[in-house]
Amino acid sequence: MEYETTDQRAIRNIMTLMSMLSGRRGVTIDEIAHKLEVSQRTAYRYVSSLRDAGFVVAKDNDGYVIEKMKGDGNSLADLVHFSEQEEELFNEVLLSLQGQGAYKENLKRKLVSLFNFKTVPSNIVASRNKKKVEVLSQAMKEKKVVLLCKYKSGNSGTIGDRRVEPFGYNEDYSMVWAYDHKDRKNKTFNIENFKLAELLEDEDWRFEAKHVKDKSDVFHTYGNNPIRVVMRLDVLALKQLESEFFKASEYVRPDGRDHWILDVKVYSLLSVGRFVMGLLNHIEILDSEELTGYIDGEIRKYEQRKKEKSGKRKDGGG
Repeated sequence: MEYETTDQRAIRNIMTLMSMLSGRRGVTIDEIAHKLEVSQRTAYRYVSSLRDAGFVVAKDNDGYVIEKMKGDGNSLADLVHFSEQEEELFNEVLLSLQGQGAYKENLKRKLVSLFNFKTVPSNIVASRNKKKVEVLSQAMKEKKVVLLCKYKSGNSGTIGDRRVEPFGYNEDYSMVWAYDHKDRKNKTFNIENFKLAELLEDEDWRFEAKHVKDKSDVFHTYGNNPIRVVMRLDVLALKQLESEFFKASEYVRPDGRDHWILDVKVYSLLSVGRFVMGLLNHIEILDSEELTGYIDGEIRKYEQRKKEKSGKRKDGGG
C-alpha cells in the first residue's frame, strides 16, 4: 500500500466530506468522524474548513448538509467560486494524477464537473479538439464572435457554417454554449461536430444580455420543462448509472436487497431513453408515461427500419 502524506489524507477527507454533505439527508458529526476515521474535534474542523472555503453548510436536526443555493442553483458550482489563479492550481493537481487507469480518468472528469471553470483543464479535452477549444475560450475571454466551420447538425441533418457568441461549456467540455446569430437563440454545439473554430477578431458580442444556459439534469440534458421519471434498477443498472451519470446517485434509494429506485426530473428524454434502452432487461419504468411512450416509439422506428431493409434485400435478390 502506498504511503499517504498528511496533505493527501486531508484532501481525500475534504472530498469525501463534500460528497457526504451534498446529499438530501443531514449528516451528524459522529457519522463524519466515523467515515473519515478522525476525532469529533477534527470532524468539526473539516466542516468549518468547508464554510471558510465558501460553501453554505447548514445544520438541522438531522445533521449537517451543504445547502443548495436559492433559485436555479443545482450543483456545487453554485456554492463556491474560484479565481483564475486557483483554477490554474486545480488544473495542476489534475495533471498530477498520472496513469492511464479508467478510474483516474473518471475522477478527473468528476472533479472538473463539480465546478464551472472559466479556464479549461487541458487534460480533460480530447487532443483533436484542443485547438477548437482554445479559440472558443479566447473568444469568451475577449467577447468575440466565432465561426463554427462546417458544423454538422444532428437535429436538421445539415452541414454549414454557424456564426455564434460562445459563453460557456457543459460539464465535460464536449459541448459549447453559444448564442446563434441566425436562429437568434442560445444553443449547445457539439465540439466534435465542426471542422474548426475561426475567431472573428473584428466582431464583438452583440447579444450578451441574452446569454443564458438552460437548466441541466443528471443525464446531461438541458431545458426548462422538467419531466419526472421513476424507475427500478437492478445491480447492473445501478452500477452503470453510477459510472456514466455519477450525479444521479443522489436521487437513488434502496428498494429491498437487490434493487433501487431512481426518482429524478429530466429536461429531455434522449439521454435517459438511451440509458434505459441499453438496459431494458435490468430496468423497470414505474412512473413516466412520457418515457414509456418515447421508448416504444424508438423501438417501433427500429423495427420499421429493419422491415424496410429486409424488403430492399428481397427486391434486390428477386
